[in-house]
Amino acid sequence: MLRSNDFTRHRPRIVITEDRSLNLAAPQDNPIYRHMTANGYVLSSKLHASAFWSDAAG
Repeated sequence: MLRSNDFTRHRPRIVITEDRSLNLAAPQDNPIYRHMTANGYVLSSKLHASAFWSDAAG
């Protein structure tokens, strides 16, 4: 679902993803982390399996 989103056309300020495999000690190993950061989002918070992403541009 995330890969089909055109973040240049539809750019929410906050995106919440569910990912039980996101390891905060090595987030760069996670494909969702790499995808979101490549599209200009920063990981703002994580609660259980939910990851909260904020638009880095504000």
